[in-house]
Amino acid sequence: MPDFERVHRAFGDKVQFVGLNLQEDASRANDVINDTKITYTVGLDRDGTIYRGYNGMAMPMTVFLDAKGAVVKTHAGALDAALLTNIIRDVFGVT
Repeated sequence: MPDFERVHRAFGDKVQFVGLNLQEDASRANDVINDTKITYTVGLDRDGTIYRGYNGMAMPMTVFLDAKGAVVKTHAGALDAALLTNIIRDVFGVT
């Protein structure tokens, strides 16, 4: 999450980041948000419906959506700041 926060801050309003807390209650999710000091939006997926909707098979999982909400890429496994930045640049052409 700290790497995502760094990339989120680097791209500013050019790219929207939304985290998804899977199957935890709001209190625990807020603890994680406060502990990691992330500033991007985080939603709750208490029963895993959203995760399954994106064919989630591994955690962590990153789903890249275009401006219309269509899936353009998924990545299963951890992403560091450099790889996340490269994917955003390659897939969306954002600099």
